[in-house]
Amino acid sequence: MPRETAEALLDTFPRLARAFWWSTLVEESITREWVVNVGHRTAFERMAHLLCEIFERLHTVGLTRANSCDLPLTQSGLGDALALSAVHVNRVLMEMRHNGLITLRNQQLTLHDYESLRSISGFDARYLHLDGVTAPSFMIPERASG
Repeated sequence: MPRETAEALLDTFPRLARAFWWSTLVEESITREWVVNVGHRTAFERMAHLLCEIFERLHTVGLTRANSCDLPLTQSGLGDALALSAVHVNRVLMEMRHNGLITLRNQQLTLHDYESLRSISGFDARYLHLDGVTAPSFMIPERASG
């Protein structure tokens, strides 16, 4: 599409311009988070962050069940996403299982301790800009009664 055509569309449809602007801001926010993820977090923290992000995104579109979701990724695919070898991914997943944080079996991910994963990785879903979406009950800290 020629530049002039795009500019004319954006001038004619200001809501379209706003949507493109918002999309760009969200993508930049996610990019910044992933630069930190790969550049500054340990392999364990990266994996915890990725699992939290995947779960949050799937929950947003209604593809979670309680504290579980489908995760049709191989260890090699996870390694590619996290800049880790498949062997390193395997070690991290084994450590997470051993610590009772997750179960990953038959492409099903179960988060047993979301709060610990979130804390370990420094995960804060605000960068995803999923405003207005309700978190599953197991993700919401219990409030003291009184």
